[in-house]
Amino acid sequence: MSTLARPAGTAPVPAVGGVPDEAATPTEAAKARRPRTVRALFDRFASSVTRCVGTPAAFAAAFFVIVVWAACGPVFGYSET
Repeated sequence: MSTLARPAGTAPVPAVGGVPDEAATPTEAAKARRPRTVRALFDRFASSVTRCVGTPAAFAAAFFVIVVWAACGPVFGYSET
């Protein structure tokens, strides 16, 4: 809890991390914490994908898929369907 007084009728000021010092209701406090959790999960997911996609194996797999796709063009008459 903050020891600083704030003007009457103003909303609580978010503390570091985006969670208000004082929430008017428990629901507001839960809403303030929720994006931080979702953001943390997304950050972890994005970091994992970045590490995997940036590997030589991922590059080789993508290159192989493109070569197979290019080789299939003449076989199927370059059809888009």
